[in-house]
Amino acid sequence: MTDGGGESLLTRFCRTAAESSETSGASIVVIGPSRLLGSLASTDRVASRLEELQFSLGEGPCLDAHREGRPVLVSDLGASADRWPALVAALRPLPLRAVFAFPLVVDGAALGALAVHRRTAGDLTDAQTTELASLATVVGRYIVAVQSTAGSGTVAPELDVSSDFHLLVHQATGMVSVQLGVTPDEAFVRLCGYAFAHETPITTVAEAVVGRRLHFPPP
Repeated sequence: MTDGGGESLLTRFCRTAAESSETSGASIVVIGPSRLLGSLASTDRVASRLEELQFSLGEGPCLDAHREGRPVLVSDLGASADRWPALVAALRPLPLRAVFAFPLVVDGAALGALAVHRRTAGDLTDAQTTELASLATVVGRYIVAVQSTAGSGTVAPELDVSSDFHLLVHQATGMVSVQLGVTPDEAFVRLCGYAFAHETPITTVAEAVVGRRLHFPPP
């Protein structure tokens, strides 16, 4: 489902979140039992990179909001290095200084998070916080309603149109699992470790593995 300009409704939700909170951008992510699974929509490169780093590093405000079932409001990301050391270090080159994540919870089921980010440090107002929490509820109910019409094991087209579930990374994880003779979870950790050590996006590492330009264990 898209609006008249060809933009998905989920992307429009993200833009509404950023505009109403006077922040720089937003994203909607889906989180599973063990890790972040991917993005349903995002507004800009910084939002996409924030999602990708949380996916690969396994830490960050969206994951904490999901696990704790409450908003995680980070008005100064630089002061959160003790909480998310790898994430904060990786985000330093980006124009991102504050992140606010709101859990997507529907009837007790945790689905993921809605996050907005800001280029400068600073708190949200109480009104902005309340509005974003309400929007997160709307987004969560929309996701459940739309997905309920999809077939078993498939993603509803309305959710898939602007999503990034890192399929290439999952493919590379399977290949590394075979190469090393380890579980997929261990293979994913090896991929993430390589990406972090070489300061390279995990998608770039995955492309090299799938393209057979990188073999594990690497030389």
